[in-house]
Amino acid sequence: MPIDETWQDGIPAWIDSAVREWLTLHLAEDKIRNRLRARLHITADLSRSYRGLVEQLSEAELLDWIDGVLSIGAGTGNDFFSQVFASDLEILLREGHSIWKVSYTGDSLERRQDDTVTAAAHQASRTGTSYGRPAAAERLRNAWSKAYGLHPDPSKAFGEAILAVEAVAVPVINPKEASAHLGHVYGQLRNQSHLYELAITDKSGAPASVQPVTELIGLLWHGHTDRHEGNAPAVLITPEAAQMAVHAAATLVQWFASGAVRRKQTKQRGH
Repeated sequence: MPIDETWQDGIPAWIDSAVREWLTLHLAEDKIRNRLRARLHITADLSRSYRGLVEQLSEAELLDWIDGVLSIGAGTGNDFFSQVFASDLEILLREGHSIWKVSYTGDSLERRQDDTVTAAAHQASRTGTSYGRPAAAERLRNAWSKAYGLHPDPSKAFGEAILAVEAVAVPVINPKEASAHLGHVYGQLRNQSHLYELAITDKSGAPASVQPVTELIGLLWHGHTDRHEGNAPAVLITPEAAQMAVHAAATLVQWFASGAVRRKQTKQRGH
């Protein structure tokens, strides 16, 4: 009988005991155990009964405890935990075909996405950092976590995606406006598009128009529907909209941080 290789929601039965063993192993450390108890408001005395409690956890509780242990372990600065113990858990989850995976930073659980798409988003974060825009990288990581984490927050994910793009786009498009935001970037690109160009060329070989970038920014700006309350009520951000916003932001961060969207060079007049 062939093995079912479809991704399974939660912790599949065939890896449940191994995952619980992983959790039990790391609860043996006093600091992790005590901090988890505080974090999740656990009233039971974990110093004596954690083994039995782990066996009795519901699947939802099990995921919460694992997520907490990953966060606490990564926060200790122990590289061995992040590189080995978190990796051991990810191998179990991946080979067991769980929809949940250990995050790229090793500090949480997140919903599994296509590997290529996930790698592209993380590459955008690294590009932001390497080109001197660490705020964009941090905002993008936060957006991804809020979109795909164990307890997603679509509104927060969308807002962090906006901030990630602002961190790279404002210095390029509105460098002299101290309070500029994505709306100003969008307006400038719409009204002064002739001043900017893309690294990619059009069919004539000339730098392509920034119109596609303008439209993508406009999609983000107008799609941020829960930003304000007023005469028109705020429209809640759906999980699907938040995820789309995060991926759009990853593309824009990569383009702006790497210089693929740029101001045209002013031609010098001959003397």
